Amino acid sequence: MDGFTLADQETAVADAGIEFRIMNWIGIVNQLSATRANQLLENGPVPFAQFKILLHFRVQDYKSHTVTEVAHAFQQPQPGTTKTIQKLEKKGFLRSEPHPDDRRARLFSITPLGRSALGTAKQLFDPLTEELFEGWQAEELNTFFAMLNRLKRHLDENRV
Repeated sequence: MDGFTLADQETAVADAGIEFRIMNWIGIVNQLSATRANQLLENGPVPFAQFKILLHFRVQDYKSHTVTEVAHAFQQPQPGTTKTIQKLEKKGFLRSEPHPDDRRARLFSITPLGRSALGTAKQLFDPLTEELFEGWQAEELNTFFAMLNRLKRHLDENRV
């Protein structure tokens, strides 16, 4: 690449400042963890993209959502979200009903079968999380989570 070596790239990142380096590392961790998650769920009840949507319903206290709301939450194009939700509905993991205020929209909610699939898929992650955080003290985990949560909240509250 025009003589731009790995050492040059590392120097450029190092010279960019700690804030940029943190964001760069978060991107790398995201890519590595997504790859690992896809591998872990390969033989599970749902692939990673579907797992994330089921988990969204769980984190949202199992409330019903429209496709538009889910797409917005994931900052993803609606057509792709629609396809993923349709696959979950076809498997019986989500159910839909007409939206009471918008005849064009449907409300989706997780089914008992979807909750079970989510639980099974989550169990596939247990060995990885144990491996990743082996040797971490509770205080370290709590501090790390608090910092990540602070960053997540800021990004969530300042969506573009």
